[in-house]
Amino acid sequence: MIVFLSYFLCFSMDRIAKIDEFLSGRYDVSDYPTLQYQFEEWSSTKPLAGLRVVDVTPLFKNTLLKYRALLASGAELLIGECSFISADPQVLNFCKNELKLEVVTVNNLANVDIILDCAASYLNVSAAVGYVELTGSGVAKYRDAAVRCYVADSSRIKLLETELGTGESFFRAMNHLGYGYQSWKGKRLVVFGSGKVGRGIVSYAKSYGADVVVVSNPQMPIAGVTLVDFRDPEAVDKVVCDAYCVVMATGVERAFERTVTVEKAISSGVLLANMGAEDEFGDSVPNDRVIEGKRTINFILDEPTHLRFIDATMALHNFGAEWLVFNPTAKGVVMPDEATEERFLEITRRNGKIGGLVEKF
Repeated sequence: MIVFLSYFLCFSMDRIAKIDEFLSGRYDVSDYPTLQYQFEEWSSTKPLAGLRVVDVTPLFKNTLLKYRALLASGAELLIGECSFISADPQVLNFCKNELKLEVVTVNNLANVDIILDCAASYLNVSAAVGYVELTGSGVAKYRDAAVRCYVADSSRIKLLETELGTGESFFRAMNHLGYGYQSWKGKRLVVFGSGKVGRGIVSYAKSYGADVVVVSNPQMPIAGVTLVDFRDPEAVDKVVCDAYCVVMATGVERAFERTVTVEKAISSGVLLANMGAEDEFGDSVPNDRVIEGKRTINFILDEPTHLRFIDATMALHNFGAEWLVFNPTAKGVVMPDEATEERFLEITRRNGKIGGLVEKF
């Protein structure tokens, strides 16, 4: 067993070297200070040695820095196919052909220790040690299932990704598409949802001079922005039909068709875009009526969220696996403790490219 583990760890080091070569020149370490810290720590401590760990994080180039830390931990890493976001084909081929990592689905997976999940996609697959959830939309499902789950979403760290990174990526994606979507000054943007993602989009929209209206619960207002109660159908229909663009950021499946008179919205000519993991529009809204066929729009980009914004979130997602190992008696859904969050935020603050922005969180 010792000989096998030694061989496996050497193989992991070879994989790490290949990742470094593949990403050479793409990132500066200031783009991923927290993952680098985790990589260095885990290279010595090997907290996940010998454990089969499935990572369901959407696979893009920046995900490889997350894998790098997991490989350094001694984990036997498997790639969990994400059902709602397609992997970058170049990166997926590299992982399969060069790194020789196994790609699995919910239908062909067994004997797993830890699942680093996304949107509770692998909830029905048994994990001996437990689960770590990346998104807010998956938390309620794990809570209902009453299984061991460390949550990387409900955290201050996640705000770096959502309020800064996701908001930025929506406008970067629209600009990438062209078609005159580059200029927002004076144009009405209606944002459904005033949670983390919605607030990020609103912040950037205001900086670009857009006329922003939010459709949400009045108990979740955003300072300086007009809010329309989602339970007032007449008011919602009016702001939607008068808008230049509507973007969904509620995290609730079918939120649009439950709130809006769909026929009026479709005939109005308003642009429709989705930033949620789910189909927030619903079946009554045809796929071809929504930009990119209802796909989460920033995932059309080579880098859906810049690594500098998602670095600490990915490190916290990884850390959840270590936490589960060293807290075997913990039950149910567990939120990150303040000390862990502050440790990761301090690393970002001290060594990260976005260090100066961390103070607001």
